[in-house]
Amino acid sequence: TIVEVYTATWCINCVSTQNTLSEAIGDSDAETIHYHSHWFDSLDPFGSDSTEERWESNYGHASALRGTPRDAPTKVIDGERFHWGKVPKSDSLLDDYSASFSRGSTAPLSGNLSFTILQNQHQFNIEWNLSSISSHAPTGELSIEPWLLLVEDSAYYPDGLNNQQNYEHVLLEAILLESESENYGTASVNLPSLWDGDDLKVIMLLDWSIISMEGPGVLLPAPGLMLLLTSLIAIAVIRAPRQP
Repeated sequence: TIVEVYTATWCINCVSTQNTLSEAIGDSDAETIHYHSHWFDSLDPFGSDSTEERWESNYGHASALRGTPRDAPTKVIDGERFHWGKVPKSDSLLDDYSASFSRGSTAPLSGNLSFTILQNQHQFNIEWNLSSISSHAPTGELSIEPWLLLVEDSAYYPDGLNNQQNYEHVLLEAILLESESENYGTASVNLPSLWDGDDLKVIMLLDWSIISMEGPGVLLPAPGLMLLLTSLIAIAVIRAPRQP
């Protein structure tokens, strides 16, 4: 399970809802990624153009139902289930989050993602292979986009207006991996500047859609959903070079 969170260092409600989310996650095998408010935001030092672009392209159409494509706090579980704000749909937010986790991903896919990474001083080189991934949807053609997400595990920022101080799972960059082949490719990526420490995590994941043959432009499920099966997520932790 992957949990994507739109948040901000000034967002008071983000703190309480994140605490409830952490309680719902418990000891389960979940990967959390925090997209921080960046565009037109002088109060939050995290995030980047690429992280905002990815959030809007994937979830902006749904978030806009609340008046803005980037609304903190928002949580998306398995790329499929949205939770906005702090008002629960059921008796409590804990019940809401727990119910979402229990449902799991509906991705009609199977197979394994091959992913290797080699780091040098200022960049890392990656290779990926998606050839073993297949769809078991009854109709339609599978479309996959591989992404590389660069996440800092923890960043200390005492000036946040919500007094959180230690901000976890901070998404620094989101990179769409493009290749001439649909199944494999290589890329070189520059190491981003870390806020503090050397706790950079590299996550490769897949956005997927099933293009229906029953009519033009029909996507099953809706475009921008994410394949979040554990076997199809690759995670590596790399260390930024220390200054002499």
